[in-house]
Amino acid sequence: MVHYSCFSKVYVILIGLLQAQFCLGGYDSAAHMSEETKRADIASPLGMVGALIGSSAFGWFFIVALLMGVKDYRGTIETSTGFPVAQILLDNFGRSWTLVLMCLLLVGCWFCGLITVTSTSRLMYAFSRDHALVRKDFRILIC
Repeated sequence: MVHYSCFSKVYVILIGLLQAQFCLGGYDSAAHMSEETKRADIASPLGMVGALIGSSAFGWFFIVALLMGVKDYRGTIETSTGFPVAQILLDNFGRSWTLVLMCLLLVGCWFCGLITVTSTSRLMYAFSRDHALVRKDFRILIC
């Protein structure tokens, strides 16, 4: 069993909030980026609904597949890898496919971070352009 005492409770809470932000980021980024698209009145709602339906369907499939793939519950919880998801994939697919699937999960996390940065930068630009930032000297740094 891996000893996790090196992580503070604040770090664990922030990582948990990051997971929630990843769930909300898909359709929220479509709303923030709607100003940059052609025919935003149609494309933005389609992007929001598509992101919501796509992530819900894929997430549901992934969770059900992981739960159905548990062969040994106790072995999965007490895994030497320290990561039960990796152990479930390892038990079902072997080492090479586990590495491929874990890399796909990391790419998905990277894209979630990318849409977060893109949405935030677009939001800050819009606030700065409209003189809605609290500090006026901060606008000079952005524009």
